[in-house]
Amino acid sequence: MGNGFIVSQRGNNFIKEWYQLYKSEYKQNSWGYNSMEVPMKLYQNDTSRLLEIGNRIYRPNWHERVLLTNGTYDWSKNYAMLIWRSAKPHPESTEEINSANTTICEVLRYILYGNPAPIS
Repeated sequence: MGNGFIVSQRGNNFIKEWYQLYKSEYKQNSWGYNSMEVPMKLYQNDTSRLLEIGNRIYRPNWHERVLLTNGTYDWSKNYAMLIWRSAKPHPESTEEINSANTTICEVLRYILYGNPAPIS
């Protein structure tokens, strides 16, 4: 649960409540609390207000970030994916993006060329 990817109708009550909690309970040096714990508490109070789509957004997650740069992860059913700038090693050249067999390069090829397959 987090704020990295949100789809809702305008005026959604869950989003309004979360925003109000930002105003009253915001913790200056705690992005995890503000972005993850607060919405999770709201969700746990009434799970009927959200549709949880689980592994289709935050995968690979922070603990699995090695899957971005080491081998490949099946992201074909993802709605979105977070690619951390700190994911190392990241591709250094167009040639590497075109040929490397990594998740991050597959995603970049899909974005650039419409096809995740390596280019020879």
